[in-house]
Amino acid sequence: MIEDLDADALYARRFETFTNEDEKNWMKLSEDGTQIKVMRAK
Repeated sequence: MIEDLDADALYARRFETFTNEDEKNWMKLSEDGTQIKVMRAK
């Protein structure tokens, strides 16, 4: 969960609907060196 992140996060976002396409787009940003972490709810 966002609250459990052990980081100095500047911005966190929670999605109501997070599609596979959304995940691919955000993961692409992460792979490009942007400091993004994608987490799914448990």
